[in-house]
Amino acid sequence: MTLAEIQQRVADEARLSFELSVDPHYPVSTDVYASALFEVLKCRVENSDLEALSDEIISGFRAYFDEGSLRPLLPGVENFPKFLLIFIDAEKFRRLEERAEE
Repeated sequence: MTLAEIQQRVADEARLSFELSVDPHYPVSTDVYASALFEVLKCRVENSDLEALSDEIISGFRAYFDEGSLRPLLPGVENFPKFLLIFIDAEKFRRLEERAEE
């Protein structure tokens, strides 16, 4: 399964939930959300613990679609917010990492 096929499957799987949601209402197509997710997953970060996260999440999606197993996605779910925090507020991420090391 190619990356484009995985991205399309993610959009397709999420579509019904997004379209049926009333509060909040999501006015944008799930294709746009999936595209944004995969653009973020293509980014590389300078953190060895999170560097492989993108590949793990993509592999997890592949396993889910091929085998129906969510297990490979679970570790990525925990670390993905940290991955996003690097882009949103690098200083806050640095403080979080310092506290984790204490």
